[in-house]
Amino acid sequence: MDASLATYAQWAPSRQLAIYAGAGYVHHPDPENLYYMGGTEGLRAYSNFLHPGDAQWILSAEQRFFTGHRWWGLFRLGFMVFADLGGVRRMDGAGWSPIYPDVGIGLRLGDLKSSLARVLVLSLAVPIERQRGQSGWQVGIGNSFKF
Repeated sequence: MDASLATYAQWAPSRQLAIYAGAGYVHHPDPENLYYMGGTEGLRAYSNFLHPGDAQWILSAEQRFFTGHRWWGLFRLGFMVFADLGGVRRMDGAGWSPIYPDVGIGLRLGDLKSSLARVLVLSLAVPIERQRGQSGWQVGIGNSFKF
């Protein structure tokens, strides 16, 4: 069972606030259906596949700034500032994980001609609650995020 909500507020033609909230639960999960904390789940400053679990929640807020720069009528340059936090109910019997918060900045390159509304994102995120052996900065490159 999964539920999510995304909302957007356009403050000006060049600024947008995006907020995402999601939660999920799976009963007696198969290994391929576990939830994790980390970059692929939306916590951009944490490693992928951190703490497997059967339930999770996540909250993200992103302030987006768009520029007038357009290349060849195909791409539009933008920037973002974001904060994420989330938790997972761990499978090792430890109960709910601590809350994992992060903050960061990023560069957005929007594909204006794509029917899929693809955006290439380069982000630099800092974990607030660092894990043992984890780097202080996480660089992410991708085109697929929850919102």
